[in-house]
Amino acid sequence: SRDGAVLGNDLAELLEVTWHGTDYADTACAPCPPGKQSVEGASRCSGCPRGSVWEPVSHLCEQCADGGYALEGFAECVPSPQCAPSDYSATYGECSEAYNNQRLKVWRWLEPKVCEGGVDLPSPHEEYVPCLA
Repeated sequence: SRDGAVLGNDLAELLEVTWHGTDYADTACAPCPPGKQSVEGASRCSGCPRGSVWEPVSHLCEQCADGGYALEGFAECVPSPQCAPSDYSATYGECSEAYNNQRLKVWRWLEPKVCEGGVDLPSPHEEYVPCLA
């Protein structure tokens, strides 16, 4: 709720949760889940950034080879798929009288973009189009 006045279905994304002072947390360690790792003595597991995976021999995040990708937390690089029309969409700006009641249409890749090759974004990438009535 906001200020105790509105009940709703608000959502929150938790990126990290830590706790302190429990016997279990102070005396025992658990292995990190796949795609996460920690160095000895660390208090938490972490993942490699997008485009890299943990290399347990070197203890470093290593970049994926050309033609492969990994999102944060991936345990291994996977081959990049060919780009297809389902990998992009159009976004529209506000209608504007300054542009003869038109709005800007922009083609963009869906994020995160993991595809390579295949189709290109439609051309032109940006154009003014009539507003829908």
